[in-house]
Amino acid sequence: MTSVSIVFRVKNEGRTLDQVLEGVKSQKFDGTPELLVVDSGSTDNTLAIAESRGCRIVHIRPEEFSWGFALNLGAEKAKGDYIVYLSGHCEPVDDRWLENLLSPFTDPAVGGVYSRHVPIPGVDPFEAVELESFWFPEREGGPVESESFSNASCALSRKAWEAVRFDETILSCEDGDWASRARKAGWKIMYQPRSMVFHSHPPRLETIYLRWFWRCYTAKKILPFTREGGLAYLFFNMFRYGFLDLRYLVKTRRILRFWKIPFYELVRHIGGYNGARAANRGKKFKKWNDVRVPGWMEAIRGIVEG
Repeated sequence: MTSVSIVFRVKNEGRTLDQVLEGVKSQKFDGTPELLVVDSGSTDNTLAIAESRGCRIVHIRPEEFSWGFALNLGAEKAKGDYIVYLSGHCEPVDDRWLENLLSPFTDPAVGGVYSRHVPIPGVDPFEAVELESFWFPEREGGPVESESFSNASCALSRKAWEAVRFDETILSCEDGDWASRARKAGWKIMYQPRSMVFHSHPPRLETIYLRWFWRCYTAKKILPFTREGGLAYLFFNMFRYGFLDLRYLVKTRRILRFWKIPFYELVRHIGGYNGARAANRGKKFKKWNDVRVPGWMEAIRGIVEG
């Protein structure tokens, strides 16, 4: 029987990890997956929860952490033929998450498969639009080849990982970078909408800005001809996302939040614009949070979060 290892890359995930592990335990799966936690310096009850659930723990010092290093180390320490990565805050939606995630590997050309991310109700309706409309759409049928990828909930064949390892120097979007190189090496990357996890980020403006900064900064490195970083594309995206935000608020009966749309989209797309421009100028960063958040965001936060 094919062996499976589930690798959790965590730091201070005590608020959600027990529920995530409970969701993993409830999976209807023929076999017992290995559970491996790669921890980069948790100071809360994360490790106690992992130990109580039977996880094997691998430690990384905070100063040596990078996304790619943690992912590669998890794969090195894992024993399975298939390596499943699951973030410590991504809870499986149902008991078929794992079975559905692994099903595309009946095709030996498949190197990676990623799950659909279902927004957590009430957390952030504006991020929900992004998840449902662009990155993780609901769709009928089975898995399809995709140009996207996310390692928040994904599976890799060990052969694909051994052929194409994660870049340990990249500061963000290591999953998209890996998938791009894996495709070039001949592996298929699949989106499996039947494998679902709950996933939403807290709507903190600084986090939104940084996530989009790094997304577009890295996109320019991977896909230099992407349109990110152009003024016309900036305004186009702001209006496009704004329209989708409004439609989603009407659909979910939260229309009274409509006034937050321009502030949210300004932060999101200025972050992406600045990230792409920094990449075009060849600017380098040592750490993920070395990016300077614009001072005007303090005023916006006072309006939106006050």
